[in-house]
Amino acid sequence: MGLNAGTSVTVLNLDDSVTQLQLTQGTMSVRVRRFDPNQVLEIDTPNLAFTVRQAGQYQVGVDADGNATDVVVRRGRGDVYGEGASYVLDAQHPYRFFGTGLREYEALAAPPVDDFERWAMERDRLYDTSVSARYVSPDVVGYQDLDSHGSWSTQPSYGSVWFPKRVDAGWAPYRDGHWAWVDPLGLDVGR
Repeated sequence: MGLNAGTSVTVLNLDDSVTQLQLTQGTMSVRVRRFDPNQVLEIDTPNLAFTVRQAGQYQVGVDADGNATDVVVRRGRGDVYGEGASYVLDAQHPYRFFGTGLREYEALAAPPVDDFERWAMERDRLYDTSVSARYVSPDVVGYQDLDSHGSWSTQPSYGSVWFPKRVDAGWAPYRDGHWAWVDPLGLDVGR
């Protein structure tokens, strides 16, 4: 997820299967890589609730007054819900909704990719092309950061091993920090 300048987001609900965010102003870009049918990803705005239905690329924006919400589905599919109405949105039809009943709306031309969205797409590309994804579960937060800070090598007696690019003189693993249990990953070393 990427947030444009001046964006206000509140996390309403977050657990293993539900992510519910409240966007009150600004623009957010959301990339969903995998989507389990039991998952819920909902973005609530002053005008509507947008629920993602499949993996894809989404952009939701709320104007400064909170009077209108733009929903752009670059790839994927989702549903918008208002007072007594709902619509399915796909990559063919971006919309701007006014009010809370979804009765006032306008079809938008697909907006050109701006600097914010280009930044978000570049960040997503780093995830998609990460060498570390071959060795580390994509469920491990930050796995792609290993690529810029080290490299992988195969050791005949151990298997795949990551080596940092730079370390301080006298550095030794596990000397600094502590062990902690981190659900759902298990044991982890932290500082």
